[in-house]
Amino acid sequence: QAELSLAGAVDPYLRGEVHVVATPDGVELEEAFAATTALPAGLQLEAGYFLTEFGIINPRHAHAWDWIDQPFVLTRLMGDEALRSPGARLGWLTPLPWYSELNVGVQNADEGDLTASFIGDGALGRPGVDRDINGPEDLLWLLRWVNSFDPGDETTLVWGLSGLYGPNDTSNTADTWIYGTDLKVRWRPKSNFRGWPFLLWQTEILGRSYDAAATSDPDGPTLPSDTLEDYGGYTQVLWGFRPGWATGLRYEYGSASGDSTVDDVLVSHDDDPFRDERHRLSPLLVWHPTHFSRLRLQYNYDRAKHLDDDDAHTAWLGLEILYGQHGAHEY
Repeated sequence: QAELSLAGAVDPYLRGEVHVVATPDGVELEEAFAATTALPAGLQLEAGYFLTEFGIINPRHAHAWDWIDQPFVLTRLMGDEALRSPGARLGWLTPLPWYSELNVGVQNADEGDLTASFIGDGALGRPGVDRDINGPEDLLWLLRWVNSFDPGDETTLVWGLSGLYGPNDTSNTADTWIYGTDLKVRWRPKSNFRGWPFLLWQTEILGRSYDAAATSDPDGPTLPSDTLEDYGGYTQVLWGFRPGWATGLRYEYGSASGDSTVDDVLVSHDDDPFRDERHRLSPLLVWHPTHFSRLRLQYNYDRAKHLDDDDAHTAWLGLEILYGQHGAHEY
């Protein structure tokens, strides 16, 4: 894909960002929003079309990921293109003695594949209804609390909690909760050379509680009501062992409870490729020839219940190039 990013100050009170992505399937808007820069009391307001501020990876663009693909638990809960929608977010930098920020957001819950766990295409395989948006209970609500600590001069620890609540389209009263916690630890010696060496450890644990309403359509399937629980997470370590080079290892796990719906029939969640018990191990090798390019080689070993042979092997090779001015990389 190709991404065009525009960002900068609008005036003394606002800054703006626009990100447009082009793929062989077409051109789409990824983000377009404005954020305040001069509100009092540590407040910041962001409004427009933006990635939901949940966890570590979902708010980040694909080119900013350490691994080439996102962890599969995020694909299951947030969608394969990240959860994003029009709305607003209010951030508050609290007066606590350490860095502590609280975010409250509200977004449209009806964005098709981009809000798949809410009013989106699919409804986890269950028949969906045309759900109207009549009030606050029909919107997508976010609460995120993130804290940063410096245990030493060379180490930074960032810990966060996230929660999402919104409607889903199995009925006019059904809802979905998504919750998670995340941790990121960065070590870099004082005597580093342009950011190397470094060590990054990053972990996210997520869960979803999906209220699936009963269906009794005479022209469709008859399904009982159920609360479908999905959960999982990943942990990854990235080591920058010499200038321009890094290597890493990521482990992922996901599973669920409650029967899935496949082709209008109830089946075990282990027969559903989007909800079965699954493990993935992904070693990674990264080379930065310059500040403007990155080459990544990644291998995925998957072991999943829905696979006929129980496991699968894939290899990825990714090349990223940047033109023009851009923000500093996070090593």
